[in-house]
Amino acid sequence: MSTFTPSINFSGARGSNTGDQFHELWALQLVLDLLRPETDLKAVGVEGVRTETPPQNAGNPTWDGVDCTLYYGGTTLETADQIEFAQLKYSAANPETVWSVARLTANTAKKGNNSVIRKMADDFKGAKARIKQGVQLKIRLISNQDLSAELKKALDTRWSVPLEISDIDQATIANLKCLNASAGLAVTEFQDFLETLDFSECGAQSRFAVREKVV
Repeated sequence: MSTFTPSINFSGARGSNTGDQFHELWALQLVLDLLRPETDLKAVGVEGVRTETPPQNAGNPTWDGVDCTLYYGGTTLETADQIEFAQLKYSAANPETVWSVARLTANTAKKGNNSVIRKMADDFKGAKARIKQGVQLKIRLISNQDLSAELKKALDTRWSVPLEISDIDQATIANLKCLNASAGLAVTEFQDFLETLDFSECGAQSRFAVREKVV
């Protein structure tokens, strides 16, 4: 039976914030999908990830980069057949500002790394330690702001040889190295991480469009 946890509150100061409204409406449209008899979506989680007993050596991830979790075929990381993490970023004031390599890797923490890409990478590692073998993992960035051309090119680039001897242009190599360093992953792990990223919904919709879909 499909489930949804936890509930969403549309009242008060939280509901007055445009970013929170976008988060709530985007999650609500997924919750409504749970009503479709033919759906494989079993649960939608908001502000958290449902796991069973974590492995002893897997650490204790904070899931800071996960605003919504979609569970297909099961209701936890360990039992689902497909998992999607969604991080939602909405700007009413600057919708034309793009997501660049510099912005995705920007770190404002005095200790550690709180960049968007590092949070996604940490969530990737936490999920990989818990999901079943062969489970499809997707990490999505949902935003009304589009991607820069340089970031699109870097995310679309794959390599199977050391970057220094590949035919990738030097600017893209530098961007990939910057993303890799900020993610804090080994090169081989970083390639797998890139395969899970889905930024296709960046610059695609406003909260008004999402509201209309919900209605």
